Amino acid sequence: MNASMNKKKIICVIAYNSANWACTRLRISQYIPLLEQSGYTIEIYYVGYRQSFSEIFRLIGLIRRSDIIFVQRVLFIWLNMILRFFKKPVVFDMDDALHYIRQFQFDAMDNPISIKDKLLRNYRNIVRGNKYFSSRKFPLMQMLRLSRVVILGNTWLKETLNLFARDTVILPTAVFVNFLPSKKYLNTFPVRLGWIGIKNNLFYLDLLKDVFARLHTRYGGRIGLVVVADGDYSSEHIKVENVRWSLEKESEEVVKFDIGLMPLKNDLFSQGKCAFKAILCMAHGVPVVISPVGMNTELVKHGVNGYLAGTTDEWFDSLCTLIEDFEQRKCLGECARQTIVQRYSADVVLEELNKIFQIID
Repeated sequence: MNASMNKKKIICVIAYNSANWACTRLRISQYIPLLEQSGYTIEIYYVGYRQSFSEIFRLIGLIRRSDIIFVQRVLFIWLNMILRFFKKPVVFDMDDALHYIRQFQFDAMDNPISIKDKLLRNYRNIVRGNKYFSSRKFPLMQMLRLSRVVILGNTWLKETLNLFARDTVILPTAVFVNFLPSKKYLNTFPVRLGWIGIKNNLFYLDLLKDVFARLHTRYGGRIGLVVVADGDYSSEHIKVENVRWSLEKESEEVVKFDIGLMPLKNDLFSQGKCAFKAILCMAHGVPVVISPVGMNTELVKHGVNGYLAGTTDEWFDSLCTLIEDFEQRKCLGECARQTIVQRYSADVVLEELNKIFQIID
């Protein structure tokens, strides 16, 4: 690429001051050095829940001097007002169903017991238009209208937001596969079932408590659960090894998994997820068993590069097969890594980002 063609200044408006936050790191930060090598000038502006007037004035200055505003997940009405005023081209990136409430809130909306929950459901229905819509729905609709290009993490988000009549690009949450170590398959015990994520999502593992109990009855100490997170998980149904997550050791820990797990509830928020837990495991050559929810069904072809499991019996049978069949683990793991190389490589995403920024005037 001719660097002289790209003299555009890009301001990346990103939620929170955390370079290690997965969506920030994987959907924009990892590409910035390579985009800068192509000639772009890029500056990051982190937005918290509360911004002082001086911080907002600094953002205004950055926007005035920029050619493109890249907004990653940040949804505030005050930000939309600033962007609308300056009329600079906006590229908005979104990798979750931000317009829906979080997973732990669905039960209260489906079966409200307290007066507070009943009032909240009525409020959401009347004011937001649906009992499942979050407070981010309105600023999200504003942001989508004022954006020149919308980047989404999966096709489900495009369909549920009805974004067929505008410039929308589907870019997965991807990794540079060639920089990741590949699984060295060993026919040894205990077989390590692995899960990686944030502590707020540890509750997903509870969906497998009956599965863990049945596996423990059959295999005892021949299996174990490894949880890599910023918090601990405990279970009376299976032996758990908690490993504190760090960016430096993320790959080192994931490649030790023998089987990767991604259980999900089949709710509106989970359907919008971008399957990154599975992508990360598969990129290391680790075979996965995952729930058939949302993008997971696009990522995994059952029995070819992983297993899809929707019921307790399906989870149990799939895990038993992989625990007992070392060759099947190896076969699925190798196919899984090839899937990521071919369809979810960050090299491809980088090319698409370059194209998007080039065509914007």
